[in-house]
Amino acid sequence: MPTSTSRHSTHAELAIQALEAGKHVFCEKPLVLNRDELDAVISAADHAGRILAVGFNRRFSPMLRELRDFIAADGSLAASYRVSAGRLSADHWTHDLDEGGGRLLGEGCHFVDSLAFLAGAPVARVYAAGYGAPELPVQARDNVAIELTFANGSIGTILYVSAGSARVPKERVEAYASDRTAILDDYRALELFGKTGKREVREKRQEKGHQQEVDAFLRAVERGEPSIPLEEVANVSLATLATIESLQTARPIHLAGGTHGPASQRQSP
Repeated sequence: MPTSTSRHSTHAELAIQALEAGKHVFCEKPLVLNRDELDAVISAADHAGRILAVGFNRRFSPMLRELRDFIAADGSLAASYRVSAGRLSADHWTHDLDEGGGRLLGEGCHFVDSLAFLAGAPVARVYAAGYGAPELPVQARDNVAIELTFANGSIGTILYVSAGSARVPKERVEAYASDRTAILDDYRALELFGKTGKREVREKRQEKGHQQEVDAFLRAVERGEPSIPLEEVANVSLATLATIESLQTARPIHLAGGTHGPASQRQSP
């Protein structure tokens, strides 16, 4: 499978070119840096009838899938995702809005997707607040708290921080539903708490689902069925873009019902 590496600003254009050439596409995240690019990529995928996959590997991690299976409930759930992302220099290319789009678009999309995967429903509302290096634009802030509401009533929070000790494990997920709680510690240890007891799962090495997502993409190409439904890719991308709009406006952003409708409807806090 041919691969190439490119900066975030080129992803949408390259994906569209490949889809229009009749190719199946695996695009590393982020898929897009703005709404116009999102509309164009989704339209190209719709018309091409080809597989478009985005590198949201964590939803393919065996541990996150076991967490979802354990916590699954008929009703809503509450979940939090804490990310100790570490510092980048102010002149790092990911902070450049033209090339990288800022860290929330570049990496934050992973965690929006993971919570949408756990909730089993699209994101309906986004609210974000944060801070960062004063010389950088609002869009490049990398100490951010994000509140997500899903269409089925589930709620989630993402705390994405560059501040803090580098000794803290990078990622921690907690999920609560009905009479069950699950805690995932950096994709190395999983604790599952039920009505009558607790079960632990530990792995010798970290497993974030990279190989599993590639395997899923190859199966998708063989079967003609996407590894992640296109509407989920679109919703997660739109929700991540909405975090930037929320940072800029200091308001919650309500997502429209469809990918091709208005990007959002601004509401007062």
